[in-house]
Amino acid sequence: MVTVASFYVRRPEDYPKAPDYIPLLKVLQASCDKFGHRHVVLSDEQVPGFETHVIALPRELMPAIHFAQRDWIANGNWKGVTVLVGADCLVNKSLSRAMQPGVDMIVTSRAHRKWPINTGAIFVREEARLGVSLLQARVAEKTSPEWGDDQVQLAAALAPMPPIHCITARAGLNVQFASLSTHNDTPKSVDQPSSAYVVHFKGPRKHMMAPWAAKHLGIAA
Repeated sequence: MVTVASFYVRRPEDYPKAPDYIPLLKVLQASCDKFGHRHVVLSDEQVPGFETHVIALPRELMPAIHFAQRDWIANGNWKGVTVLVGADCLVNKSLSRAMQPGVDMIVTSRAHRKWPINTGAIFVREEARLGVSLLQARVAEKTSPEWGDDQVQLAAALAPMPPIHCITARAGLNVQFASLSTHNDTPKSVDQPSSAYVVHFKGPRKHMMAPWAAKHLGIAA
C-alpha cells in the first residue's frame, strides 16, 4: 500500500503573495486517485475536502515541514510505503514499485552547492518508521525559518553527498540517493512529458500543474 502525504499550511500574513494551494491539492488528489494511492494532507488544521493529519506546528514554515513529516512518519496511520510531497507535486505513475527491496528511504539529489537534496519527494518504507522519524526530528530541531533551510538541514544530516546516484548507509538507514529525472522531475513547459514517479511544479511553475495533468495524465480537478 502507498500513501502520499502532502504538506500544506496557511500563512497569509507571512506569505501574502503565495498562490492558492487548494486547487493544486485537488490536482494532486486526482493523480493519486488515478493510480489507486491514498492521499493525506499534513497540516495544523482540518483542510476541507481532504483527509487530513492534523498536528500542532510552529509558525515558521521551514521547520513546520519537518515537524509535520516527522509526526506523520512516527504516528500516522499508514502501511507499506509513504511518499512525502509538496502541495505542488503530482503522481505521474504508480508508486508501488518505486522503492527497491532493502531501501529504507529515497531522497532526490543533484549537483547543487547549497541545496544538494530537493525535498519535493521523499519515499519511506514502513519498516524504517523509527529510524526516519528520529532523523526527521533531528532535522526539524535544527531547521531555521530561512527559506530552503529544510533542504540544507536534511542534506547535512545525510552528509556526505555521494558523487553518484546510489544506495548507501546514512544515519543508520539504507538511503537511496535518486535522480530528480526518475523520482522528482520538473517539466520546463506544459508540453514536456516526464517518466518520473513524481512531477514537481516548484517555484513559478505552479500555473502549469493543472494543464500538465490534463494533457499528460488525462485528469482534471
